Amino acid sequence: GKTTTQSIAEEDVQSYRIWIRNREKLEALFQKIITLGADYAAAFKSTPNKFKKRLSTKRGK
Repeated sequence: GKTTTQSIAEEDVQSYRIWIRNREKLEALFQKIITLGADYAAAFKSTPNKFKKRLSTKRGK
């Protein structure tokens, strides 16, 4: 099919720039949160619980 080029109206350009800047800020913030969460998880890493006695799969029979 045909390819058409669509352009943004001049009066809307500023709004798009603001949206793009806000998205970039949000992405940076989310990356900081993910990094902080990973650091926190690493600092408080716990070992899995090991049960001394396994529960029978045939309970009640």
